[in-house]
Amino acid sequence: MSFQRSFPTAATSFTCAFPVSRKTAEFISALWTPNRRSRIPSGFSQRPTNRFTCLLWVPRLDIFLFMLDAAWFAQPFDTGRLELFGDPIKIAEQVGSYRSFGFFSASADGVLAYRTSGSSGALQLTWFDREGKVAGTVGDRDLYGVLAVSPDGKNAIVSRRDTQTGKCAIWLYDFARGTSSRFTFGSASAGSPTWSLDGSRIFFASDANGQYDLYQKPANGTKDEDLVFKSNASKFPTSVSRDGHFLMYLSVDPKASSKYGLWVLPLQGNSKPFPFVQTEFHETHGHFSPDGHFVAYRSDESGHFEIYVRTFSPDSNGDQATTGGKWQISNGAGTRPSWNPNGKELYYVTPDGKVMAGFQSP
Repeated sequence: MSFQRSFPTAATSFTCAFPVSRKTAEFISALWTPNRRSRIPSGFSQRPTNRFTCLLWVPRLDIFLFMLDAAWFAQPFDTGRLELFGDPIKIAEQVGSYRSFGFFSASADGVLAYRTSGSSGALQLTWFDREGKVAGTVGDRDLYGVLAVSPDGKNAIVSRRDTQTGKCAIWLYDFARGTSSRFTFGSASAGSPTWSLDGSRIFFASDANGQYDLYQKPANGTKDEDLVFKSNASKFPTSVSRDGHFLMYLSVDPKASSKYGLWVLPLQGNSKPFPFVQTEFHETHGHFSPDGHFVAYRSDESGHFEIYVRTFSPDSNGDQATTGGKWQISNGAGTRPSWNPNGKELYYVTPDGKVMAGFQSP
């Protein structure tokens, strides 16, 4: 039996493309159900932190490979008793990773390969004008993730990955002063920051509770973060509506274990989240237009990722929305849609790194 599946709901990825028995495959799959903590075998549940990630099963060697705090481990697995045994063996330190994906693999013959974290993938935050000319830079080269400029254009919030721990933290940049300061603290990873319209709050995702949940914190840092929404599936905020009533986020589709969809969380009252786009395809990067009437997002419904725009019409109770018109904006793949504040123009990035502009609202 060939078993291959990804489980982003647990903020952990698992892959096995080698032949395994159905019984073993079903057991491995059970590890990554939303309530997996009660089903993890004792070999893992007794680990000091239980925060392993990037799981890989190697049948030829009967071992699991996994990461813990940027170190790479192996642990024997008894396929008959379906139990881990012995102590984890550290293979290497400072192994590269991105979120829940470790930069390592294994062949069917048991040959292991990995890439160290180092400084590979370092980026420079850079300003460009509309002609594509460099207008300036911000900060030093680093392992940056999601970036969001404040509504007044004076600050930026961005996630940065620590090469020593493999964890991400959010940092705040002040353009006028040319300074940066850490915004999130602790041992948990935090990322996907997005601003409220008035710039007073920052929403982000953190795995402090195991899976990634939604949090908010005052932009001036005067208070600790508050939990906004918690569920069994990992989720990442992408945009806040202009009126501040709705937070859009992407989350795994509970009906299709590895498909991401876009959901909307009402920020007023006790309304529950409702799906905005949830299909058999991946829908990500949802962004409200400045007037709140449209949402730009990325989908692979055509076979590769393109940028689309849909109308957003919440009902009078604010607990669901109808999607009417739909337009394809990119032609030949696109990602990371972002609106011009005037609402008439939509930017996105092509596979070759070009920034394109399109869309005229009806």
